[in-house]
Amino acid sequence: VQLYPIMVIMGFMFSIPTYLFFLLIFNFIKDKGIKNIYTRTFFILTIVIGILISTNILGGTLSSDIAISYSLSAIIVGIFLKSNYNFPWLS
Repeated sequence: VQLYPIMVIMGFMFSIPTYLFFLLIFNFIKDKGIKNIYTRTFFILTIVIGILISTNILGGTLSSDIAISYSLSAIIVGIFLKSNYNFPWLS
């Protein structure tokens, strides 16, 4: 319980670069008319690469297991979840 706030902060620190890259690329391609399947695939790969880099930096005996489980969940969510939400700051 005492480590939870530290783990949340560390999670944000490792996630922020990936999400900033994600946002930058999304801003660039949002009006380019690229098919949804290509953008979805690219963004899923971006997230998986971010997960692999983060777990590689952290290291440890379970890093490959953690990377695989997080990557699989990112792939599953990326494939099945659809969003029609328009971010006001990206308009």
